[in-house]
Amino acid sequence: MTTRTNWLSAAVLSVALYVVPASAQSLQCVNADSTEAVAITAVTTAVNAAQTAAATTRNALTTLNLFTILAATQQNASALVAVAQAEAAVALLTPSALTTDLRAPLATATSGVNNLRDATTLLLAGNPGAAQQVFTVALGQVDSAVGAARSLPPLCQP
Repeated sequence: MTTRTNWLSAAVLSVALYVVPASAQSLQCVNADSTEAVAITAVTTAVNAAQTAAATTRNALTTLNLFTILAATQQNASALVAVAQAEAAVALLTPSALTTDLRAPLATATSGVNNLRDATTLLLAGNPGAAQQVFTVALGQVDSAVGAARSLPPLCQP
């Protein structure tokens, strides 16, 4: 009986030592001086820029003021630049699980920003109804990107 108990304890311990570190990997931080950290920061910045662009576009849809529409257009252009920078940063990484995790919010943010651009274009063309429809889709995409970006690993504090 003692041998069986020891064997069972050893098996449980072995499984615990194997499974716990594997599940804890998603909680590990990324070295702040690494290429991965640059990519995480770039993707987070792109998602934040998309959020700002969505807020500015919402304001433009609400006010229908030319100056707010132009401000939204400028924010959308800034968000597109942030997305392009993030794409470049992710392209530098070797394929890994992290690369896949980074591409999900980035692709969704890209779609959202493109739709925000389309919404402001429709506003400038004098079609607020269609702009509102496109904005609703864009807002869902941006919100989805924000949710996906929250699951990215944190950067290690020095």
